Amino acid sequence: MNKTANRIAIALLGLSLIGSASARHGGGYYDKAKVTEVSPIYETIQVSYPEKQCWDERVRQRRPGHHSYTGTIVGGIVGGVVGHQIGKGRGRDVATVAGTLLGASIGHDLSHRRPHYRSVTTRHCEVVERYAEEERLVGYRVEYRYKGRKFVTRTDDHPGKWIRVEVDVEPVGRL
Repeated sequence: MNKTANRIAIALLGLSLIGSASARHGGGYYDKAKVTEVSPIYETIQVSYPEKQCWDERVRQRRPGHHSYTGTIVGGIVGGVVGHQIGKGRGRDVATVAGTLLGASIGHDLSHRRPHYRSVTTRHCEVVERYAEEERLVGYRVEYRYKGRKFVTRTDDHPGKWIRVEVDVEPVGRL
C-alpha cells in the first residue's frame, strides 16, 4: 500500500472509533465492549469468632446457717453424769451443774470445729476464640473483546454482557 492508502485507512479507523463513542471525556471517550468470559475470584481468609464454652464442676461448699445443738446437748448430758458421779452431798448438785455446763461447752466447741460441707454442681463458662477458613468472593476476572481484540481486566462487580471501556487515542508520531 502507498502512503495515501495508509492515511485513508487510519482516517477511517479514527472516524469509526469516534462514531461508536457514547460520551466524550478529556482526551478520550467511553464505549462498550462485549464480555466473552467472567470468572469469580475467591480468596481464602481466616475468620475468628467468639464461642462460649461451659462445663459443670462438682465442688464442696460449706453449708450456710447450719446450726445443730446436738453436740451441746450430748456434751451437757455427759458432763452432768460425770459431775454427778464426782460430787458428794450438797457438792454433788454443784458438780452436776458444773459438769453439765462444762460438757455443753466442750460439746458445742467440738461440733462447730468440724465445718459442715455439701457437694454442689456449679457451672463455669468462658469465651474462647475459634478460627475458621472461609472462601470470600473478592472480584471477577473479565475477558472482553473490543474492536476485534481480546482484553482481560479485574472488576469488583459482575459486569454483565457488556463492559464500559475508556478509549484514549494519542498520536505516536508522523505517518
